[in-house]
Amino acid sequence: MYALGLSRLGDAGESSGTSSLVFVGSANQSKPDVPVVTKPCAVDGMPWIFDAPITTTGAAIKWFIDTMAAEERLYCQQHNLNIYNYLNELALESKPGSNGLFFFPYLLGERAPIWDEAARGMFIGMGINTTRSDIIRSIFEGTAFALRNVMETVKESGGEANILRICGGGAKSYTWSQIKASMLNIPVYLLDEASGDVPVGDALIVGYKVGVFEDLSKAVEQLIKVNDIVRPKEDWSRVYDQLYPYYVNMYQSLKDNLKSLKETMEYIY
Repeated sequence: MYALGLSRLGDAGESSGTSSLVFVGSANQSKPDVPVVTKPCAVDGMPWIFDAPITTTGAAIKWFIDTMAAEERLYCQQHNLNIYNYLNELALESKPGSNGLFFFPYLLGERAPIWDEAARGMFIGMGINTTRSDIIRSIFEGTAFALRNVMETVKESGGEANILRICGGGAKSYTWSQIKASMLNIPVYLLDEASGDVPVGDALIVGYKVGVFEDLSKAVEQLIKVNDIVRPKEDWSRVYDQLYPYYVNMYQSLKDNLKSLKETMEYIY
C-alpha cells in the first residue's frame, strides 16, 4: 500500500498483474458480513483498508494471446511489434461496449466480490457482426467490469475512492487504464516502474523506522512517482453506466447453473 502511494482517504490502489489486488481506504470498520471487509491499516489518516483480490485480470489477456491470438502473434512477429501494445491498438478499433459483447474474466473462478469457485469465463452477446477487435476490447472491459464490481461493493460497505493508483504490468497499458478510468468515472494515476513493488514499500517502512524519513506519508508522496494521469472519457462512461447492471445481473442469473455445471463436469471426468 505504501508502494502504491496510498496516503489519504479517497485514494484507491490496484496492483495490476496476472491478478489484481485492490485497496480502498475507509474511515470506519466495515460490518463483518459484507463481501469485502476492512482490515486495520497503518497508513496515517486511513484507519481501515478494504483489501479485495480479483483472480484473473492480466491472466485473461495472456490467455487470449496464448489460445486465440495466433493471427495477432504472427503479425507482431512479422512487423517486430509488442503483442500487448498491438492488442491495445486493436481494442480501440471497437467502440465502448464492444458491440454488445460481454466477457466475464472468471477463468479460475472469482474471489472479490462474488467468492465463487464455480464461476467460469464467458463471452455473452456474440453476433454475426462481432469482430476480433470487439473480442479483444471485451476482455479489457470485462476485467474493468470486475474491478467496478469490487469498487461498487466496497463503496456500499463504507469505502471511499476518488482516484485509482495503478502499478504493475497493467500500468503500462494506456488503453486498459482509459477503460478503467471511464468504467469507474475517476482519474487513474499510472505509477512509474520503480514504484509499486512490495520491496519499495519495505524500504519506505524501514527508512521511517531508522529515522531516514520523519513522516512516512510525506515520504510516500515525495518518492512514489506518477508517470501519467488518465481521465475518464465521458462518452465511454455513459455507455459503461448503462451496461454495468447487465454484467452483474447476467452472472447472478447463471450462478446456480455454473455451480451445477461444475459438479456435473467433476462427475463426468
